[in-house]
Amino acid sequence: YFNNSKICIIEHGNFGTYEYVYDRDHQLKISDIYLSWGWKFNNPNVIPFTSPHNKNEYNYNLKNKNILLVTVMKSRYSAGLYSGAHSSQWNDYVDDQLNFLSNINNNIINNMLIREKHEIATYAWNLKELIENRYPFIKFSKKNTSLLDEYKRSKIIVVTYNGTALIETMMFNIPTIIFYNFKVWRINPEVKKKYRLLKDVGILFDDPKQAADHLNSIYDNPLNWWNSKDVKNAREYFCKNLCNTTNKYVNDFVNIVSKVTNN
Repeated sequence: YFNNSKICIIEHGNFGTYEYVYDRDHQLKISDIYLSWGWKFNNPNVIPFTSPHNKNEYNYNLKNKNILLVTVMKSRYSAGLYSGAHSSQWNDYVDDQLNFLSNINNNIINNMLIREKHEIATYAWNLKELIENRYPFIKFSKKNTSLLDEYKRSKIIVVTYNGTALIETMMFNIPTIIFYNFKVWRINPEVKKKYRLLKDVGILFDDPKQAADHLNSIYDNPLNWWNSKDVKNAREYFCKNLCNTTNKYVNDFVNIVSKVTNN
């Protein structure tokens, strides 16, 4: 390395929970120091650190009405190695979204706002077109609106894949429902207990209808469920291990790198 320098890499998004993801595995091999968002998994190069987010960036407002459905989409042709949906598996993902929407009560589906990756049209899975044809009243987020701004305007977040949005909404303590196919979005064995607890308290589902039924039941006042003892404990345990936060990120980063480089 240049002048005997060390390579320090900071976790990008939800890397720790995947069974495998080529970005993470490569970065772990080449780095001298890898700063995770809270996990270690017995890797000598990994130092459990925090997310760069400050949880005080977000303040929940029960008066919000939006249900934010966070979706994702990838290319027709596999362009990366990770334990998630690939190629024609996206057809099943699209079906799951339509199944979920078809089971939302009529009195709340008008509050649905769908967040998509705005390059989605180039992938040609036609999720937006299929939703618009069936539900022309459902709104889609505007192209230049940040995801954090969408969080701030939402009453409940629904995350439909194992990704960074899942980590962020848990970290910001926003009432969140997660659903995806467990057989497709496979998780790291090291985090199965954390995910099992989320499933036990009704945060995580592998069936879109069950997720929709749960949303229907909690929509009027999601905090009654979200702030219950079991849900709170499951979320805090999850965050402690996978998405820590700090109000002093820059100072903490400088301190931890200084200690490592001086050893």
